[in-house]
Amino acid sequence: MTQKSKSAFATEFDQSRQMTTFLNELDMGIRAANQEIVHERIPDLSREKAFVFATMVARLRADYLDAAFRHCSPGAPLDSEAIEDLRAKRLTYEEAREAFQALRHAIEVGYIDIEQMSKR
Repeated sequence: MTQKSKSAFATEFDQSRQMTTFLNELDMGIRAANQEIVHERIPDLSREKAFVFATMVARLRADYLDAAFRHCSPGAPLDSEAIEDLRAKRLTYEEAREAFQALRHAIEVGYIDIEQMSKR
């Protein structure tokens, strides 16, 4: 290996290390900001509330599926009212499901401290 290629490798290695350090610091800052903001906005976040939320999503899923099966009969076309009812239930369920996924993500990446949730 020539002196020039050693120098290029050292420079590339140093840049990579600096980038990794910066990204780690950025992640820590993002985590701290999210923890502060989420816990400030939802100060009473608890395991119990998370389970209530999960149960709500399950009920909305069941409402949506129930509506689909109620409106489902062989050979019978859906009227516009039935379609609107089904669409409204789907949108409600999908929004709740996405919100629950946001909660899971926040927990997985450390935005929500589950130890803190246990104390409530």
